[in-house]
Amino acid sequence: MSIIYRRFHEFSSFSPKFPDKVLERNVWLCILGAYLLTSVVIAVFDYYSPYSMRYVKDKIDDDDNEGDDRVFTLKESLWFCFTSLTPQGGGEGPRALSGRLVTATWWLFGFIVVASYTANLAAFLTVSRLDRNIQTFDDLTIQYKVRYSPVEGTATARHFEMLAMNEERFYEVWKDLSLNDSMTDEERARLAVWEYPVGDRFTKILAQMNEIEKPTSFEGAIRKIRDSPSPREGFGLVGEAPSLQWIQMFSCDMILVGPEFAFRPVAFPIKKGDPLGLKKKIDPVLKRIKNDGRLDALRSKYWDRSLMKRKCRDYRKLSDGITLRNSGGLFIIVGVCLFTTLLVLSVENIVISFFMHFEVERNELKSHGADKLERKNFLHRTWIKYINWMKS
Repeated sequence: MSIIYRRFHEFSSFSPKFPDKVLERNVWLCILGAYLLTSVVIAVFDYYSPYSMRYVKDKIDDDDNEGDDRVFTLKESLWFCFTSLTPQGGGEGPRALSGRLVTATWWLFGFIVVASYTANLAAFLTVSRLDRNIQTFDDLTIQYKVRYSPVEGTATARHFEMLAMNEERFYEVWKDLSLNDSMTDEERARLAVWEYPVGDRFTKILAQMNEIEKPTSFEGAIRKIRDSPSPREGFGLVGEAPSLQWIQMFSCDMILVGPEFAFRPVAFPIKKGDPLGLKKKIDPVLKRIKNDGRLDALRSKYWDRSLMKRKCRDYRKLSDGITLRNSGGLFIIVGVCLFTTLLVLSVENIVISFFMHFEVERNELKSHGADKLERKNFLHRTWIKYINWMKS
């Protein structure tokens, strides 16, 4: 028998769930809310404070200003709060004391957020590279997060039921002997050397298997394995080693856990009594091809060197550094930002072109002395003209 489990690769920053692995989604939402709220507060304080630059700009000398002439509109506040989270910094802060207090609070908040994100990211990178899959069947039985069971109604399920039943039977035999009143004190003292000489390992294993809903088919068990979320949670299938090895040959996301256990010989069933004498004919042939090494050669041909076997990467080898798989998200961010800038540039040019045509049309109407109705409808005609110009 053996156990097959999902093989977990190194984490990928290409995954849309990558940000949730470093910080939870509700934390990201709170940070976004704090960013928007702080930007609005800075803009409001700068607008209503009598000491803001928008009101005292004309009252101070250029020498005393020292380049601090920044007016914090909502757009400028959003940009300031965003760049404050980067190493470049947000630049000069508000001139008013109230705005500076809000800015200092945001700087402290941003420092803590960036430090926490950096620490969590470093810890996640380290743990994701060092986190290993379950190695043996004993590792599987001493933990409770990864569930395991055979397919319902198979010979493997019956095997564990028989082992648990035998442990229960041995326990009952020992209990009857130790509580037998017909025994002398000396005989009872001999049995009292062991408080519980019969182990209950397979009884506990069967209890863990019965706690979950066992798969009713082999295909359903494979789907349940692939749904495992992490190396420390999920499902492992206990089954016949040849069947599980066959599945592993075609699936790079599957791995056999540890060495095989509970060895049982494979035999050919024949009719009781063997009226045709098949046993006497088959046994010598099997022994001969086994001793000649032909069985090992056939196994190597159709299993180890099979043309259908997939060549999978050995994920047990740790990389010396960060690979493209777990850092590719950074390049995606750069690409998305560059595309966004091109989109914004296009929108800016479209808007400017529209208003330029708008101004030209209005000047033409004024110069030709258009009446009020024409002035009222010139926006509609300008828009139609702009659409035609864009199509051309």
